[in-house]
Amino acid sequence: MTIQYVDPFGNFRFLRLMFLWRGGIFQVMWLELLVALSLVTATIGIAYAATQDKPEDWIFPAHIRSLSGVLAFVATRFQAAIGLMLGFYTATCFGRFTKVQQMKGNIQRIINKTSLRILYKTKEGSNDVFTSDEIRNIRTELVRLINLSHALAIRQVYEGTSKGGDQSLTYDSLLASGLLTEKERAWFIDNERSDLRVIEYVAPLAWFQDNINSLVKKEAFQFNPFTVEEFGSTILALQEALDDLVFSVAEPVPLIYTQLVQIVVRLYLVLLLLDSIL
Repeated sequence: MTIQYVDPFGNFRFLRLMFLWRGGIFQVMWLELLVALSLVTATIGIAYAATQDKPEDWIFPAHIRSLSGVLAFVATRFQAAIGLMLGFYTATCFGRFTKVQQMKGNIQRIINKTSLRILYKTKEGSNDVFTSDEIRNIRTELVRLINLSHALAIRQVYEGTSKGGDQSLTYDSLLASGLLTEKERAWFIDNERSDLRVIEYVAPLAWFQDNINSLVKKEAFQFNPFTVEEFGSTILALQEALDDLVFSVAEPVPLIYTQLVQIVVRLYLVLLLLDSIL
């Protein structure tokens, strides 16, 4: 069964993660590592203690030099391994960042494309039902809904990333900016504790389609079932893009790679320290 862990913050983050993660490398090797370090420390300590009164009787200089040579040899080989591992680690981090930025760019392109399509489809020359002011309000409402969906998705992505959550995308701030209406705010608050809270950004897209269907029924702008299908495919593409962005936050990151990199780096520093002492 998969076990989810909260990435620890604050001091000694790596050490706390090592002790918390049940499947970590440290859980497997900590006893052997402790025994090995204890034996090495005890051997060197006994050798020094046994000959500290008579330095000329020190009987392990050759062994110490050999151990130092081995440590230097291993440390040199570690340099290449660390270079490769840190390179892959950095590439993984930047790859994840680049992927998210590409998702954001794709979402913005779909929103821009949909907004232009709304302006084109609601031309005054193709309408004999609404006045100019009503057409302007219809355009504003449709564009508002797709931008509201985007804002709610961003709110869900960044919610809780800082203390108290993202204060710039609360219901009150969205209401003040004009993206959210009082009626919609009340609806979201009523459903905040339900399963709909997870996909609240989908609701404005459904309202968008309802508005398009209403325009078709009124035979405005020469809208027809093909127009509904055309907007429906665009809205579906927007929803899928928003889904990818929202769900990318919960995408599991392989802790094994992070731990392996950090353990190798720390062992490398320990080897350099022992080599310098000997």
